[in-house]
Amino acid sequence: MDFDPRPSVGRVGVPAIVFWGEHEDTVPREASQQIWRDADTEAQIVDIPGCGHWPLLGSERPGSQEWGADDEPSPVYSRTLSTWVTQRFR
Repeated sequence: MDFDPRPSVGRVGVPAIVFWGEHEDTVPREASQQIWRDADTEAQIVDIPGCGHWPLLGSERPGSQEWGADDEPSPVYSRTLSTWVTQRFR
C-alpha cells in the first residue's frame, strides 16, 4: 500500500491508545509506532505479547486473519483498554 499515515496521525487531537501485536505481520509495527511517537499527540502505545494483527490469543499463528465470535481477547489487551478508558471517563 502507498499510504503515509503521518498527516493523519498528526491530526489526532484526542487521547488515543494504539495497540500492536508482538507478532504483527500486516502493519509495520516499529515504523508505525515511531510515527506515533514523533507526532504531537497524546497517544499510549502498547505491545500485546503473543498476538499478531488481532488482539486475540493465538493470533500470532500463521493463517489467523479473522476475528471470530469464539476467539478470546488477550488479557493484556482487555486489561490495558479497560484501565485506559476508566482513567479518562470517570
